Amino acid sequence: LVMEFYSRIRLVCSEDGVWIGPTCVPITCPPPKIVYIGVYNCTNGFNIGSSCQFLCPGASQYRYSACKKDGSWSHRFQCSSPRTSCLSPPNMRDFHFSCPARLTPEDKQSTPNGEDLLVLRAVHNISCTVSSTLYPRPSALSCVRSCNKIFRQIFFPDVSNYF
Repeated sequence: LVMEFYSRIRLVCSEDGVWIGPTCVPITCPPPKIVYIGVYNCTNGFNIGSSCQFLCPGASQYRYSACKKDGSWSHRFQCSSPRTSCLSPPNMRDFHFSCPARLTPEDKQSTPNGEDLLVLRAVHNISCTVSSTLYPRPSALSCVRSCNKIFRQIFFPDVSNYF
């Protein structure tokens, strides 16, 4: 026996007594920009009611922001123009970094590329945070093996070439 409950939303009671229908997703506030990693600490992540404290470099007092019921922050996460910068990531085995000698949090991102036969796993950019650290840490990056482009073209040519 299937019973239906009518309201603004539609829920159906299945034969085993479980309601089937839309589910609620908790409202959260957006995370601060990546450049602010390391300068804030939140009581309950980005969930409603969570309170975050953040300390801009060079500031003497913490600032606070709370996640409101509408999914917005009570105050913006923003530091005045930081005068910090990050050194270019060191060259590491399997990676080639294309970036200037120094990075600033406001405008530059470095793009690591896996060398031949390697593909960078999930990360495409490294950012300089306002606390003068690179995120993610270059030492935490890894590449996975992939087919060489020339090998793929010789042994697995584009299917469209046959038609």
